[in-house]
Amino acid sequence: MGQNHYAIIARQIITIFMFKKIIVVLFLICVLGMPVASYAAMSQMCWTENSCLTSPMGGSFYGPNDETISVCGNEKDASGAKLGFCMPVGQSETAVNFGGKQVFTHFGDFVKWIYKYGVQVAGILAVVMIIVAGFGWVTSGGSPEKITSAKKKIGGAMMGLFLAVMSYFILNLVNPYLVNLRMPKIWKINASGLAPPYCDMVKGDKKVSETKGSEFKTDPQKAECGKEYYVQDTPDQTCNGTACASDAWAACLPFDVTNGAKTTASKCWGGALVIHYKVSSMIQNMAVAGQKVSGILTTLAAAYLADIIEIPGWFDMESGAFSGDYLVLWCSNGSGQEQFSKKIDIDAKIGIQKITKQQGKDADIYEYVIQYIGIPELIKNKDKEWGCPPGSEPNSFSIRHEVKIKGKFSKDANLFITPNKTSPTFLIGGTWSDHLKGSGFLISDFESGKSLFREFTLTDVVISDIIGDPGSGL
Repeated sequence: MGQNHYAIIARQIITIFMFKKIIVVLFLICVLGMPVASYAAMSQMCWTENSCLTSPMGGSFYGPNDETISVCGNEKDASGAKLGFCMPVGQSETAVNFGGKQVFTHFGDFVKWIYKYGVQVAGILAVVMIIVAGFGWVTSGGSPEKITSAKKKIGGAMMGLFLAVMSYFILNLVNPYLVNLRMPKIWKINASGLAPPYCDMVKGDKKVSETKGSEFKTDPQKAECGKEYYVQDTPDQTCNGTACASDAWAACLPFDVTNGAKTTASKCWGGALVIHYKVSSMIQNMAVAGQKVSGILTTLAAAYLADIIEIPGWFDMESGAFSGDYLVLWCSNGSGQEQFSKKIDIDAKIGIQKITKQQGKDADIYEYVIQYIGIPELIKNKDKEWGCPPGSEPNSFSIRHEVKIKGKFSKDANLFITPNKTSPTFLIGGTWSDHLKGSGFLISDFESGKSLFREFTLTDVVISDIIGDPGSGL
């Protein structure tokens, strides 16, 4: 073969890899656009896997997934059992093995699996065709007919794979239920109910007991942090205590951090307010995908991801401290109308724990636990420090962070955090205008002397909001 022939082959291979780049970038854009479910309270639709399978007349367990988590509040209960819905139908088993799976919850589950199985088969066939065509090209001996045939096979294989992948993701983007089919929503009702994951969420006059079979006499609000309790009027279901025995301000966390590693042991952490900042599983997967793609096919996908969020550390920190973070103080004039008071720097009023290891491995994206230690002093001296206008009283505060997420003008974005008005346990975040939709951290929440533990999850929705904001606001 001549040098020109090798040059032609090289150009064709480069063209194929550039085509792959386009597919990868389109894939990442489609995934980033998918919505993320929010969390809600426990419902009688929720079952543990074992209670569903052993229920009268049997049942088929569904979950955990985004839909069940949005209703049940978690993917597992306090004992670690999976939470989900229960269908009053049994499972179906096919005679043919489809990609290692023969048992399906229902016909919709079967169709959903066939979609994914078809994409996998298309990928394998495309790779085989490319290899066969490439071998034919290399052994063509310069024959124009054989080279043209090989080109057509490679192009056809790539186009077929592109159509298979993009058709799936476009359908999923338009409406996820076009590819995630299932039977109508006929769920069994759990008449006995489920215990919430934490004892302080137990409603009504129910009590808890530390020992199975003993008298229910412990107030759920006083159940000790790190201990498991049985809940009254449930079939031996348990919850985790959240009360800290210390007289000092302390909040019970469902985990601990040792040398940057996250453990499962519950522990009381100092601070009137303790917030666990983390990212959604989708952003985690995007980070991993971006790193892998950049090392194999292209740097475009990684560049696209890096243009959104710096990983693994996404908080703007200098020398172990936050950069430019502060509380936004609010006052109320008695008629329910809030007025902005001022902002105070919190760099010296917090403790920071950075989670850099998950399950023994270095984390792709860090999590943070922030202990807001100076809040009791701030509230104690609210009349002097808040500077409320005449005729108004100190009412609440919000939190502002600077995060390593690039906005329109290549500046780190501002992220404002506040409790959700309809579900204060969960925090919302976004731009200055977004955070005004929240309720703020109320002074009354801290005057009872009990610390608060809250969680904030950075999602693609929050990212899309703040990258379009030029950093306006406070």
